[in-house]
Amino acid sequence: MLITNLGAVIVFALTAHVTDLPADKAQDPTEELRKKLEAPSDKLKTGIDKGTPLADAIEFFGRIHHLTIKIDVAAFQRKGIKNVEQAQLEVPPLPRIPTGRLLQFMLDGMEPDATFIIKRDHVLIVPGKPKPPRDESKDSPAARELTKVLSEPTDRFKNGIDAGTPFKDALDFLCRAHGPVGFVIYVIDHRAFKERGAPDIVEKQVKFPPTAKAPFNQILEQLLAQVEAEYLVQADGYFLVVPAKPKGK
Repeated sequence: MLITNLGAVIVFALTAHVTDLPADKAQDPTEELRKKLEAPSDKLKTGIDKGTPLADAIEFFGRIHHLTIKIDVAAFQRKGIKNVEQAQLEVPPLPRIPTGRLLQFMLDGMEPDATFIIKRDHVLIVPGKPKPPRDESKDSPAARELTKVLSEPTDRFKNGIDAGTPFKDALDFLCRAHGPVGFVIYVIDHRAFKERGAPDIVEKQVKFPPTAKAPFNQILEQLLAQVEAEYLVQADGYFLVVPAKPKGK
């Protein structure tokens, strides 16, 4: 089975917009394919099992999203990477976000580095990384609305958070029962933390004192500071948790 029952809404990172995806210069992507990649999906809400081969994962992903996905095996071979189809990955549960971002999250769950480009009638997996994440709070109505929601007060931590609480649990608790839809979506750039040498950030222990009603983003920043992290609002209406920039930069 490809689907797993991991419960946390934590994801490996994706940082590129579908609109930023490189297209084949000789053949422009079809509008239908772009629309499929831009459409929101929650079909990886239970994740993909650790150890799943890339070939199996993209077959599954393509089938549930009605996409044709191919691997540029020759491109990986030119990079010295053999048998890329058998590269193993793991994808934790992903929230409802655009399908193209889901696909990149899935690719971020494996080695070697991989991304995708759009061909006329299919998606092609190629070697490489997506663009680094950036603040997108002014890029779309959804991002501007989220920025507003994050500035609104919350009393979610009025009783505090006990010392020793896993970071993931504390963040999940904070993000529930806030905003007009009753929750705030976030993703963690897990790969970036791993590259920084902190692969187990979701299990890091945090605490928080009882706090009367205060702006959500103020509480969020204080919580993230305990795990040396910060957040970036994304154009699709969620925030991305990334490693904090070193002091002085």
